[in-house]
Amino acid sequence: MDVKAIENLNIDRVLQRGTGQIIEQRQDAFAEKLECYQVAYYHTEMAGFVGEHLEGSIGLLHVMPKSRRKGYAMELENAMIRKNMEAGFLPFGQMEKSNTASMALQKKLGLTQSENTIIWMWR
Repeated sequence: MDVKAIENLNIDRVLQRGTGQIIEQRQDAFAEKLECYQVAYYHTEMAGFVGEHLEGSIGLLHVMPKSRRKGYAMELENAMIRKNMEAGFLPFGQMEKSNTASMALQKKLGLTQSENTIIWMWR
């Protein structure tokens, strides 16, 4: 497994497989922030990716179906946590309470869950 910064050749693949509409709605912003995305590879094949939302939270985590349950999600999120900490930032993420897989991953990573609810609204 190899986790590294996204390369231009993978932009279209990430946009096609993005789990949230924010990527498609903000393609220009995505292209300008390529350094905020990490991609996991198995040999030469893209296994998954993780990124940073516009407000700085870790997210956009997606592992390709045939690469799931092999540790890619944990490696990808760990890569983003390290990247944030090395830059002097406190890593944080947000998720739906009903996303049990993501909640389990955060717990496995040893992250602390906020007692407060965070709500974002866009105009």
